[in-house]
Amino acid sequence: GAATLSDVSAAATSVVTLSVSGATTLSGVSAAAVTVSSLGVTGATSVASLSASGAATLSSSLAVTGAATLSDVTAQAASLQALNVSGATNMGTLSASDAASFSNDVSVGGEFVVQNSTFTESATDDFVVQRNGYSILTIDGDGIANVLGLVVEDAATIDELTVNIKATMTQLQVTGRSDLDGDLAVGGGITASGTIKVGRTLTAPTCNASSAGTFFVKSSLSGDDTFEVCMYVSGSYSWRKLTDTA
Repeated sequence: GAATLSDVSAAATSVVTLSVSGATTLSGVSAAAVTVSSLGVTGATSVASLSASGAATLSSSLAVTGAATLSDVTAQAASLQALNVSGATNMGTLSASDAASFSNDVSVGGEFVVQNSTFTESATDDFVVQRNGYSILTIDGDGIANVLGLVVEDAATIDELTVNIKATMTQLQVTGRSDLDGDLAVGGGITASGTIKVGRTLTAPTCNASSAGTFFVKSSLSGDDTFEVCMYVSGSYSWRKLTDTA
C-alpha cells in the first residue's frame, strides 16, 4: 500500500529497493549520506525536507506513474540518475552546494517546472526543450542556444543566440553573435558591444505603416550601395536614402 518514511535521522541512510503500489512519502530525512537505489511507485511520490551534509543520491531508477514532487532537497551533491514520470513533476527547492546531476534522461509526460536554476552545457550532446513535438530551446555542445520563441520580461545577457521565429524582450544585451531569422520586438533598449549588421538586398522590402522606421542597405550591381529608411512623407510611405555612398 502506501509507504511513509518520516523523521529518519542517521549517519548514513540506505534504501536499496523500495517497491510501493500506493503513495510514497519521504519526509524529514536527515543523514550524512542518503541513497535510494531503486524506487518503483504506481501512485504519487513525495520527497520533502531531505537533508544530507554529504551526498544525496535519489534512485538510480525512479519510475512513477502518477505525480512526483521533490521539494526542499538540500545536499552537498544531489544526483538523480534517471527520472521517468507520466504525470506532473515539481522540484520546489533543490539545493546542492556542489553539483546537482541528472546522469541519464529526464522524461516527463506532464508539466516540468524548474525555478531559479542554472543549466551548464558541457557535454557533446544537445540540451533540448520540446513543446508539442517542437524543439523550443536547443543548446549544442559548443554552448550555442537555438530558440524557437523567446520571451524575456526583464533583462537578458546572452553570449550567442539564434531565434528561428520571434523574440519579444524588454531589454537585450548580446556580447557575442546574435542570429535572428524572424522578427525581434524590444520594448526597451538594445545594447551591443560590437557592431549591428543591417540586411543588404537588391530589392527594397515593402514600405508601409507596419514597416515604418525599418532600415536596409540597397545593393547596386553597377553603382554604390545606399542606406535607406522607410518613412511617412507627404502623405505616403517610401524609402528615403540616408547616404548615397558608403
